[in-house]
Amino acid sequence: MSKLSIIVPVFNEEETVAIFYDAIELERKNFAEYDIEYWYIDDGSTDGTVAAVEALIARDENVHLVSFSRNFGKEAGLYAGLEHATGDYVAVMDVDLQDPPSYCQKCWRASHPVNGMPLAHAAQRVPVNQRFGLGFQACFTRLLTWCQTPISLKGHAISA
Repeated sequence: MSKLSIIVPVFNEEETVAIFYDAIELERKNFAEYDIEYWYIDDGSTDGTVAAVEALIARDENVHLVSFSRNFGKEAGLYAGLEHATGDYVAVMDVDLQDPPSYCQKCWRASHPVNGMPLAHAAQRVPVNQRFGLGFQACFTRLLTWCQTPISLKGHAISA
């Protein structure tokens, strides 16, 4: 049986840790052909996040915790999660459930060796009403980079 490691970076997420776990476990019932391990990576939380994860550890031996002494940033948390994960597959998910847990199942099925795909990536679509702003920002950035015109800021010249 294959194993899926879910890396969950957390920072002051005491209230959402158990909600996330329960949502994944509910979705897990839809397909049981793999084992799951959870790696909660605490990035120096100052609330009860660590205690919330420890309560899950007491319920489920597949829940693990890496806790940083201070805030090192999300990238350091992701790296620590990848270093500790023992699964055949790894998923990185935000604890706030911004991406539905069903995405995890869809990516799992898409990347399974039967389909011959080594990697699956889930991305949200940008709503139509936000595309203009993103396009304008990209064009403006390219224009500034292309012009390389010095911009005056309080008497100091800064090259773009």
